[in-house]
Amino acid sequence: MGRTNVGKTVLLGLYTQFFGAELHDRNLPGSWLSTSNSLLGLMALAKNVSLPIDDFVPAGSQSDIERANREADRIFRAQGNQAGRGRCTRDGTPKEGRSPQCLPISTGEDVPEGHSLNSRLLTLEVKAGDVLCPARFKSLSLAQKLARQGLFANVMASFLTWLAPRYEDERRSLHEAKEEFRNVFRGSGRLARTVDIAADLLAGFDTFLDFCREAGALSDEAFDTLWKQMHEALDTVLVEQHKTAEEADPVSQYLSLLVTAFTTGQANLKDRANQVPQYQAELWGWKECHQKGNGEGEGASRESKAYFVPQGVQIGWVSDHHVYLEIEASVAVVQKLAKDSSLRPLPLTKRTLGKTLQARGFLTNATEGHYTNKVVPDRPARRGRSTADVSHRPLPLHDSDRPPGHNPGRLRPQGLLRQRLGGVPWRQVLRHRTPLHRGCRRCLALVSTSRGSRLRRPLTKP
Repeated sequence: MGRTNVGKTVLLGLYTQFFGAELHDRNLPGSWLSTSNSLLGLMALAKNVSLPIDDFVPAGSQSDIERANREADRIFRAQGNQAGRGRCTRDGTPKEGRSPQCLPISTGEDVPEGHSLNSRLLTLEVKAGDVLCPARFKSLSLAQKLARQGLFANVMASFLTWLAPRYEDERRSLHEAKEEFRNVFRGSGRLARTVDIAADLLAGFDTFLDFCREAGALSDEAFDTLWKQMHEALDTVLVEQHKTAEEADPVSQYLSLLVTAFTTGQANLKDRANQVPQYQAELWGWKECHQKGNGEGEGASRESKAYFVPQGVQIGWVSDHHVYLEIEASVAVVQKLAKDSSLRPLPLTKRTLGKTLQARGFLTNATEGHYTNKVVPDRPARRGRSTADVSHRPLPLHDSDRPPGHNPGRLRPQGLLRQRLGGVPWRQVLRHRTPLHRGCRRCLALVSTSRGSRLRRPLTKP
């Protein structure tokens, strides 16, 4: 894997020419432009050899990217499971599937998506300068020339000739070496399938080095050096693979996208009283706003007042350093954010999510077999409805006679059914044709929020 023009296909072509001098980088048998059925057919025919599949680049529309990842999932999952796709004949008789018989090696600019799929892959990153650099142009050109002349294919033929009479003994020792190397590579959090791939590669490389040493091509010192370099390289790849697997884990993506939803204002958490959290409200999807004072009236101040506004939808509560999430609401927000970010839908269910969160120590009060707790938020006191200010008299016409609170300045957003005009509900105004003030912002807001109702009496001038 690597970006374009770093020499991925050139390197793959040199490796493939061990199985044929004509299989250079411009004549590779497999390509991701082919259909998945065609590639699966090649994988069944190319027995005991490596099959190169070049240029995996998911691009285009969202459906094109999903189709490319779906086909890659089908190819690599069939190889990892060593299982073909079974079919039936016209009369319904089951037909045995054709399982892969080769080792597919793919190049691409990205890794196929999916946590389960990545556990069946060993990803090697090719960086700029690893293959195509001025210091290596001479040796690279020499290797390509020797490969076209058939030297690499002759080496493979000599290796098979050396292996044939001792095949059973070497096969037995290969399995023993694989078990030993698996125990060496096995570490905390490493995926078992990935460890198996690395152990297979090191065991096969060890067998090939034995052949080279017996043929006189390698000294004991060179043998030890190459074996050590191969072991360290595979161990480094396993560390990077573990990081990639953690990033592709659905639960890790869920937590990461949840933080993104709070940061981008698509979700919020409230306290147990359904109010703004008491600490670090910005971290839980709240936006801090400032409102300047109008300075009118006795003792009024012009200093700005800070208040918090919730962003997005509420998906839970936060209290005493604990977070209580509504699973369905939070998963819906995360899935929408994943879709907007061109990511695959997360394969999460309520039970799977709770079980994984508990296994990682994120759930504090869950019991065995139960991954949710019922928590009832505190109910805030209901606001009493005041009827003392409701009257049938028209509003005063002069500013000096206007009741307190009837301020034509900046309005704070209020609910539609709680709009007040100097203590008089807007429904009362419409019912009794209360005169309004032309140019008063609150009066204009009153008219605009009356759900299409029209005043039968025109606005009067103050």
